[in-house]
This record gives sequence, structure tokens and C-alpha cells, in this order.
Amino acid sequence: MAESRAEWYTVDKSPSDELSLRNCAVLRDGDRFARGGHSYIKVQGAYYLTVATHPKVRPNYIGLSGVQREWCNARLDKQVQVERLEIDRRSMLIQELILEVDFYNKPK
Repeated sequence: MAESRAEWYTVDKSPSDELSLRNCAVLRDGDRFARGGHSYIKVQGAYYLTVATHPKVRPNYIGLSGVQREWCNARLDKQVQVERLEIDRRSMLIQELILEVDFYNKPK
């Protein structure tokens, strides 16, 4: 798995509920980590996410849903480290998958 140089992005809310439900990190259209079709990033050195783009995301910002921010321990308006991942589908496979299902209620 080839990795590129990490950059710092400021955390913002996901720009739409639809993108939050897709479980994607949302970057600005044309962002270097979002180029090249279907792409993946690593946030905070440990959390792997699929990238989606949206024109409402500001430059050098990353849109994350509330669940993603909790999972990545990322707070709004704070910076997180982001790296692009290149996955070689010929040599990589999932060795183990642990699936945990829970309910999430938005605070009121």
C-alpha cells in the first residue's frame, strides 16, 4: 500500500445528511486527495475512509459526520492529519473483519 505525504485539514460537519449516511469523508471538488475517481484516505494515522466530494466544503477542510468525528476522536474546527491511500487490489485482501453494530441517537 503506497501512501502519500500527509497534510493537515480542519474538521467540519458533513455538508449533507445523504453523505453522512454514506459514511464518506467529504472533501472539496478538485482536492488532491479526491482526484482519480474512487479514492481512500487515512485520517489521524489510523482511520480509513472512502472519499466523496462536495462543492460546499471549503479548501483544506474535511467534512465528517458526527459518528465519524467520534470514531476518529476529531473535534469541529480542529486539525486532523490526512493521507491518501493507494490500494493494490491484486496483492491486498481483508484478513479479518470485525463488525460492530450499535444505535446512535443525536443529542437534542
